[in-house]
Amino acid sequence: MRLFVYGSLKRGYQHADELSGAHFLGAARTLDPAWLFQVDDYPALVFPSAQPGWLATPDPSAGPGYITGEVFEIGEVLLARLDRFEDVPQLYQRRIISVALEAGDRVLTSETYVMRAEQVEEFSQRGRVTRLPRRTW
Repeated sequence: MRLFVYGSLKRGYQHADELSGAHFLGAARTLDPAWLFQVDDYPALVFPSAQPGWLATPDPSAGPGYITGEVFEIGEVLLARLDRFEDVPQLYQRRIISVALEAGDRVLTSETYVMRAEQVEEFSQRGRVTRLPRRTW
């Protein structure tokens, strides 16, 4: 199965070793726009379909955009380990998305971890959320 990562699991980042044994397929971006936030010291991906009310904004530049990341081929054992690492389903949920590989413009279906919108909203009320306008971690 394929996994799209956009934050600390990317190669060269803090938790890249969690993907040890995975096969790197390439750099990619989401086909559907989303928001990328920093919640404390980790990233949170939220798609508009799960948009919490506090995200509503008349400023188009603050709207969702395409998120960049990397795609890996992983097995079921690694996926189960990553689910525990990402605290699924309490903090993050896995979601199937479409991504475009940068090399060759190939479109793939991939799983990714998204933060539950309610969690982002709760963290926001405590002042622990920063919107990442560049849409990259």
